Amino acid sequence: MNFLEASKYLDNLPSFTAKGVRDGKISYNLLAIRELLKRLGNPSHGMKIVHIAGTNGKGSTAIYLSNILEAGGYRIGVFSSPELVSFDEQIKINGEIIPNGDTARIISQIKEISLEMAKENLPCLSKFEIIFATALQYFKEEKCEAVILECGLGGTNDATNAIGTPMLSLITDIDFDHTALLGNTLREIAGHKAGIIKSKGKALAIAGSNEVEEVLRKRAKEVDAELEFVDISSYCSSIKREKNMSGQSFEVKDIDGRIYTKMLGGYQIRNAGLAIRASKELVKNGFELSDDDIKCGISKAINPCRFELISKNPYIIIDGAHNLGGVKELTKSLGSIFSGEKLIFISGILRDKEYMKMLKTILPYAQFLYAVKPESERALEAEKLAEKALEIGIKAVACESYEEAIDSAISKANGKPICIFGSLYFAGRIRELIISGKA
Repeated sequence: MNFLEASKYLDNLPSFTAKGVRDGKISYNLLAIRELLKRLGNPSHGMKIVHIAGTNGKGSTAIYLSNILEAGGYRIGVFSSPELVSFDEQIKINGEIIPNGDTARIISQIKEISLEMAKENLPCLSKFEIIFATALQYFKEEKCEAVILECGLGGTNDATNAIGTPMLSLITDIDFDHTALLGNTLREIAGHKAGIIKSKGKALAIAGSNEVEEVLRKRAKEVDAELEFVDISSYCSSIKREKNMSGQSFEVKDIDGRIYTKMLGGYQIRNAGLAIRASKELVKNGFELSDDDIKCGISKAINPCRFELISKNPYIIIDGAHNLGGVKELTKSLGSIFSGEKLIFISGILRDKEYMKMLKTILPYAQFLYAVKPESERALEAEKLAEKALEIGIKAVACESYEEAIDSAISKANGKPICIFGSLYFAGRIRELIISGKA
């Protein structure tokens, strides 16, 4: 297959959804991915892996940590999800997307294995599993000195958990999301995330609620792993956002001088703090990383669609806040920057999210909302989102296209700030339209 054929092949595979699991069309376990990796020769064996789980913040933490390691002179593979525009964005080495030729070649190889598995009546592979396996094979071929893997959903049964004990496990903030599969309580959700804590391994987790910490401690004890909670509020201090919105800086206990990040979201300090603490842990594993490497890595890190300022005239913030916890953090950051000011919102949300609670969260900040339908089979109709916004007192209209929403919002704003939030797939595509000038 060439790259286009490989892309079409992936598009025709079943996408992972809670409904697909309930209907028996797709499995939420590690049977298929383990068999695939075995037939590939177990490419993750011998890799120095950092595995990241959590509800929000996984991607930013991965980018911060990979940039630190890259600043130290290392060749770092990163597997992240979801993509913003194209599936191959999920596979990078030192920030460079896997070449089309390598993508097509490896997926062709995996397709043949997948067909063999199907003939043997083995479980069907999902699109996510094949992309993940492609990443591991590519990182092995390219001799990456460390690999950072971001969980797709949960932890225990996520395809990325088919690896053995990683060099380090990281757990970011845990909140409600994907409740149809992970459970309706924080305890249940934390139980899934805790699955990446492996036998005799080491894990760092952002300090959270007592019930979450209790679940993580229990898992660590069961598998004889070392677990450390990072209290970000005491580890990072003196946080200061630049007046020109170019970034923010902070201090860390065991590093002299201020650390600067281009990422504006208040929550990014937690992600950066966890990545810095992780880098200190990696030094114990033989990586040579100086404080200057840490500062350089944090300062260069960029994660599109995570409270990203993409325009200053008018101010346009775009954030992939796709669940209630993410929207709460989004509004905290908006309140600290645009204190007392009402904003124009554009939003596209998936119907399996807590969209009513999300709308109520933005209510104090919203002057108007333009609703759109994301390009997903799980999308909430734009008309429904606008209708629910109107019910709670947010003036809103449904738009037929992303372009219509962007043009209407800029016209309506008349210089006021605009905030775009919702599904990352939606955020990535609407970001591309604005930056390219196509809308």
